[in-house]
Amino acid sequence: MAMRASGFTLVEVMVTLAVAALLLLVAAPGIGGWMVDLRVREAADTLHAGLQTARQEAVRRNENVSFWLVSASGAALSSACTLSSSSASWVVSLKSPVGACAATPSTTTAPKVVASQALATSALTVAATRADARPRRRRSPSTATAAWPAATRPSPASTSPPRATPTATATCA
Repeated sequence: MAMRASGFTLVEVMVTLAVAALLLLVAAPGIGGWMVDLRVREAADTLHAGLQTARQEAVRRNENVSFWLVSASGAALSSACTLSSSSASWVVSLKSPVGACAATPSTTTAPKVVASQALATSALTVAATRADARPRRRRSPSTATAAWPAATRPSPASTSPPRATPTATATCA
């Protein structure tokens, strides 16, 4: 009985590699876009978690708690941090965390850090801006106070526009 050789021939291996290469070439642009979307989603989820933490702590403590975008060097916050309008790293505290971002959470030691998060995404820029809220169209001069959204309605004597609402935009380079 003759021994039969097992395995693949060189032609089979070359055809398989050629098909795999073609599939990768077709899928590569989609994978790049998916990776960018994943980084933006991660930053947005992290910022959302920080804002939720600030909100929950403010309700729990019944005092003002602030959410700060801060600069981070690498994957960790340092004591040399500064406030930033283009970083995805944040600190939730009762006082400004400048120079104390790496502080451990405390209810007695300034800046009274509640939570912090360093996001090490070098290609991602978060821009915090203020968008002006626009009042609804007025129907008549006598109904000026009814033209504003209920949460920002001015007193009857005031006709100033409502305060601007903060927004955040994430872009990936």
